[in-house]
Amino acid sequence: MINIGGVALPVRSYVFGTDSGTMYVFHCRWEAGVNEDAYVAHESARFNLIRGIWAGRGKQGQKIIEIVVSGYADSEHAKAALVRQLEKLIKIENLQSK
Repeated sequence: MINIGGVALPVRSYVFGTDSGTMYVFHCRWEAGVNEDAYVAHESARFNLIRGIWAGRGKQGQKIIEIVVSGYADSEHAKAALVRQLEKLIKIENLQSK
């Protein structure tokens, strides 16, 4: 889980070795109004999607983001770069105050 503006995002990471270096792929499938317990860390993203549909959450709106980064020494540096970018890209609005 990565926390951006008070919202926990379930992010899976994958590492690929290429001829030009290591690529870090970060994949997030987020559902509005769902807490962290709804995501099972050790199960596949596809199974978590099906689990959400079975639980009746299929119509609440799901957002998917996938970011690929390269040029970092290790996965921790790549993850830190991801967090910095997400903090710039994602705007959290307080819908209750509207």
